[in-house]
Amino acid sequence: MKEALLHYIWKTKSFPFLALKTTEGDSITIQHFGYHNSNSGPDFLEGGIQISNTQWRGHIEIHVLSSDWNRHEHGLDEAYDNVILHVVWEEDEIIYRKDGSRIPCLELRNLISPLLLQRYERFSKRTDQILCGKELLHRDQSLFFLQLNRMAIERLEEKSLPLSLELEHTHQDWSQLLFWAIAKSFGLKVNASAMESFARRIPINLVLKHVDQLFQLEALFYGQAGMLSANWRDVYAQSLYKEYQFLQNKYDLQALSGKEWKLMRMRPSAFPTIRLSQLAAIYYKNPDLHAKILYAPNVHALKELFVVSASSYWDSHYLFDRNSKQSRLKVIGESTIRSIIINGVIPFMFSYARYRMDDSLLDKALELLESMKSEQNKIIKEWKRYNIIPKNAFESQALIQLKKHYCDQKRCLSCSYGSQLISKLGTI
Repeated sequence: MKEALLHYIWKTKSFPFLALKTTEGDSITIQHFGYHNSNSGPDFLEGGIQISNTQWRGHIEIHVLSSDWNRHEHGLDEAYDNVILHVVWEEDEIIYRKDGSRIPCLELRNLISPLLLQRYERFSKRTDQILCGKELLHRDQSLFFLQLNRMAIERLEEKSLPLSLELEHTHQDWSQLLFWAIAKSFGLKVNASAMESFARRIPINLVLKHVDQLFQLEALFYGQAGMLSANWRDVYAQSLYKEYQFLQNKYDLQALSGKEWKLMRMRPSAFPTIRLSQLAAIYYKNPDLHAKILYAPNVHALKELFVVSASSYWDSHYLFDRNSKQSRLKVIGESTIRSIIINGVIPFMFSYARYRMDDSLLDKALELLESMKSEQNKIIKEWKRYNIIPKNAFESQALIQLKKHYCDQKRCLSCSYGSQLISKLGTI
């Protein structure tokens, strides 16, 4: 038995809930099953029950075994002091409150349909990457696409949460948060962590102070990234090193070691040396980037902010002191711009809109996602096997969230489509 299944059974009332009795034999009437809590604390909040002739209002906790209460140390957590009912598959231990009173317990093992348990067991034992895949191929997909709206919002909330949590540390400086978000998204998967660490070593007011001098901005970026050396031979590299020495002493800067950056299995055009020059060019082109992003009228205007190229030195280089065989302009590609907007800009906009309680900006963030092309990656390719083809980035982001946090973890009961399959299919 899985606790997730008990949550589902309680939430969907998939058991006979008339003429119930506690494990002590007292009659119990469920007046309100409570609100499912996906955060820390009791599983269902603000429930209502009547035991014999006594009315109770409070929280409801669910476990497979009643002894899980002590195993999870709920008795030490004040959040569980107002639990009025302990719903379990089996009561293997009597549970008491801090004051010594017994917590009423409802046992479900003799109340749940064996057919439902059989369906769930067969479904959960499937080995497909997407367990409901064969149903998606042969059934109406309308309910499935209703699930995507919730998934897209959930993914945006997940991405924007770190920004909201960091707001206090930046003294409500949204420009600083934007710099961090864009830098991290520039690193893509391979160098996202290094890019974020680099950005956190540069106060945004220092970027804005030197934003009118591209060379100084590049010296600041490369220096803080730990990429400059007194041993570089090229004139450009030597000049950057000397300029950074001046800036480092002036502002008492602490650089990365330089060992954080990864180049393996990367296209040379995505090397961090190229990305840092492009990042500097973005701020040089848009010193008021924060405002331009918030007031961009459409996705085309938003993309234009990131149409820049690396400095001319990088036309013939990918690394310092190493000439490349071909000479060409290092511009930010369309797919990279799309990734920056999806993973950096829109989560920033979403977080800012939530903080300001600006519904119009919130809607704008969602509309921007809907107006962008779907991403193309391994996860989207897997969905296409089941004829699930996202029309835009809003749907592709939702599919990524669903696959990573539900399908991969077999949380089918938390998915509206999966839970309906389990409850309604005659044979799975």
